[in-house]
Amino acid sequence: MGLDIHILRKEIIPDPELAKFELDDVDHGVGYFRKFNAFFNWVNTHVNCVENCEEILLTREHLETLKTTLQNLTRENCHQLLPTQSGFFFGSLEYDDYYWQDVNELRSLLDKLLTENNFESEHIFFYAWW
Repeated sequence: MGLDIHILRKEIIPDPELAKFELDDVDHGVGYFRKFNAFFNWVNTHVNCVENCEEILLTREHLETLKTTLQNLTRENCHQLLPTQSGFFFGSLEYDDYYWQDVNELRSLLDKLLTENNFESEHIFFYAWW
């Protein structure tokens, strides 16, 4: 048990009969984090209230803001810029090597999403389960 975070990509599909767009029912997992409660806290604070097993849309602007936060993150300011959050089976509250490993993996994922994702035809979602 614990906090599992999935980053999902969903294709936007035009529906000509309804003259609107719908999301593809297929989740394409593009990222996964285990007990990275600081990322959970950032989404909960800066995007939308995170509920268990509910998708939250992450726009290009959200991802760019998070990328800037991570670029400015240091051991001295991490308590303010990307603080950990306690929760039932949410993992460690320490700013240890595991924290920084998750930060580096998130940086890499953001670089990939911001350069490879077509935000006109695909949406990115944050999904947490605990």
